[in-house]
Amino acid sequence: MIKKVDESNFNETINRDEITTVVKFEADWCMPCKEITPAVESLNQEWKDRKVEFVAFDIESDTSITNQYGIFGVPTFIAFQNGQPVSEVRSRVNIGNIKSSFEKFLV
Repeated sequence: MIKKVDESNFNETINRDEITTVVKFEADWCMPCKEITPAVESLNQEWKDRKVEFVAFDIESDTSITNQYGIFGVPTFIAFQNGQPVSEVRSRVNIGNIKSSFEKFLV
């Protein structure tokens, strides 16, 4: 299962050293968010030895974070290293696009 983060631990989660954190921005009402979750959970397991972790953030829980990263549609995936966004998938979200966009940032 993908760990859920909120405004209380978002910055701490994306600012970890030596790990790439991929945030799945989602919403409870979003069917594409729910549909891609099993594939993302599988990828999270596949990449666990490569110092990457997928987490989920509900866009409606804190609009300041949502606005800070320009989230206008969900699901949106942004990879962070040391608190900085390094890659993102905002449209045509599928597991192939996620893999190709983020794999180059893994150890």
